[in-house]
Amino acid sequence: MAPWIWLSANLKEVLQNRFEREFFVAKLFEPLIVRSTEFLNRAWVSPMCQYSATDGLFGEWHLVHLGSLISGRPGLVMVEATGIVSEGRITVGCLTIEDSFHAQRFQQVIKFAHSQNVKIGIQLSHAGRKGSTIRPWDQKKLQKKLMVVGKRTLHQVFHSKTFLHLRSYPKKKLGT
Repeated sequence: MAPWIWLSANLKEVLQNRFEREFFVAKLFEPLIVRSTEFLNRAWVSPMCQYSATDGLFGEWHLVHLGSLISGRPGLVMVEATGIVSEGRITVGCLTIEDSFHAQRFQQVIKFAHSQNVKIGIQLSHAGRKGSTIRPWDQKKLQKKLMVVGKRTLHQVFHSKTFLHLRSYPKKKLGT
């Protein structure tokens, strides 16, 4: 065999092994430590709006949805955008932790995540001037005052300015 053929084949194998080691295997499934928190791996689940809460409460839908993601054992699962007050929800179908009753509803999924050695986080939100809208598929125009869609109520939204973001959004009340 000509030396250049052997060198070419050998170099290709060396480079391929090095590339696979450094890039393809890429530490995705290795633990990650951030400060004092150790994550099982580096595959994380981003928050996804489900628009499935009734009166801002965490329900069976969320338990099954997040539970199925947790059972895949990613390093972290982030809960969807969760309003800190009812008026701060993006839509009437979004979660809130406005009081201890709402916050306690998360306990079951938190316990399940910890039992699987999966970290769970929450995306806190306040929709501001774009808050208190209907779910995307409801296909109803918003009114400029308090509106009820099924059992869900759109709240008066407060903002630092009294302008309309879009005509289809409720008029904002000047907050302090």
